[in-house]
Amino acid sequence: MADAACMQRVAAIIEADPAPCLAVVLSAARGVTDALLNLIAAAERQEDVAPGLEAVRNRHVDIVTELCDPHNASEFIHQLDADCRDIASILHGVKLTRAASGKTRDLVAGFGEIWSTRLFARYLGGRGTRKGVHKPQGRFFKIARNRQRPGSAFIPRKQYSFPRRDCNGKRIA
Repeated sequence: MADAACMQRVAAIIEADPAPCLAVVLSAARGVTDALLNLIAAAERQEDVAPGLEAVRNRHVDIVTELCDPHNASEFIHQLDADCRDIASILHGVKLTRAASGKTRDLVAGFGEIWSTRLFARYLGGRGTRKGVHKPQGRFFKIARNRQRPGSAFIPRKQYSFPRRDCNGKRIA
């Protein structure tokens, strides 16, 4: 999910799919995972991480304000700000200890996928043709046409194989 334009193309692909339910797995916006990992490395080097975290936050604010209505954008930004405060606290701990564990790196880097999922679910739900229900701790969510009963989280009971597509709808091997 590179940017707002990519999210718009993916939404159009999903809306054109006749299946009543789909499972969608999203990646972080382009460069966000690397930016978050670079913040960890900067904290280990005792560098100021606030400008970098603010840049990642602003990127998501720009995308959500472009795609979503003011109410959905405001709710997303509120949750994003809480996450950024958590990340700032984690980075402060890394700065104090000058080290980050693998779990810490995974935790911080994983926020990019979570933000993409939350943002896209709000955007797709706001378009009105499908209802997005995101799984808050993951990077996938179930979507159903509005005539279906929305509200249940998608929890896979077995391994599924979905055709992978890029944001232009082209199959990925």
